[in-house]
Amino acid sequence: ILFAGVLLAPVLIANSYGGGTLPMSRFDEQLSSMRSEYSVYSQQTLDSAGKSGSQDKASRPKHLSPAKAFAMSLVVPGLGQFYNGSKVKAAGFFALDVAAWALNFKYRADGRDATATFEKFQQDNWKRTRYEDQYLLWVYGKNDDDSITATEVSHHLPDQPTQQYYEMTGKYDQFAWGWVDATYQGKPIDSFSATSPMDSINVNHPAPTSNLRFQYETMRHEANKKFDAADRWVMVALANHLISAFDALLTAKRKNNQGGAGEFGRVKIKADLRTIYAYRDTPYLRCSYAF
Repeated sequence: ILFAGVLLAPVLIANSYGGGTLPMSRFDEQLSSMRSEYSVYSQQTLDSAGKSGSQDKASRPKHLSPAKAFAMSLVVPGLGQFYNGSKVKAAGFFALDVAAWALNFKYRADGRDATATFEKFQQDNWKRTRYEDQYLLWVYGKNDDDSITATEVSHHLPDQPTQQYYEMTGKYDQFAWGWVDATYQGKPIDSFSATSPMDSINVNHPAPTSNLRFQYETMRHEANKKFDAADRWVMVALANHLISAFDALLTAKRKNNQGGAGEFGRVKIKADLRTIYAYRDTPYLRCSYAF
């Protein structure tokens, strides 16, 4: 009995501690602590990696589409630069486009006004009857220039007052006698007739003098200059569209490759005035791009 009591004593003692669970040994305690630390460390590592990845993704510059930047600036100069983040260049290209179209509209409107003025001047001071019923009929016996085969009568006056009609009456000597102040050797056309003296107004002599004709041609020239200026500003606007588009495309590519902002100094634009018809009358734009 004593021997059985000795064998059962440890079991009874163990049951008296925590309902049958043996106390943890020193080794078990260390092992449990290591497992807990490893689990916490692993979780922190995962959290840290995830956080770092999101931060890198947020700080990384967005990818730009060169084709989109090109198309945007081709339609509206400066829009592609704004898309690329270059606000200064965007404002410059857009301002130049607005100015070019505004000047085009201004010069074209001025040209239309000048055209209306010289057409009214021609209507008041050039008479078809003087040209056909006096000059042509007296010299050639016909009042229709289309039926005359003479070398000096090389143009046919349109029946209606078209643009060509207004150009021809001032440009060619053939129509000079139609101006109401035309004179030859100081004599107006009314001094001549079909019978006396015919050779005074034929091709063997210079065209009659007319101050009104000279004034008319000056007016026409000034009107044409305004239309030419309008056309030049259209060319400036179109060039601005192309330059802006290619600048936006190249800047987008460079930013994608470098991950940085573009430089405004790569595009150089120099505006100036040059002398064509009058002193410094023609706007001139020179653009260069540094690759």
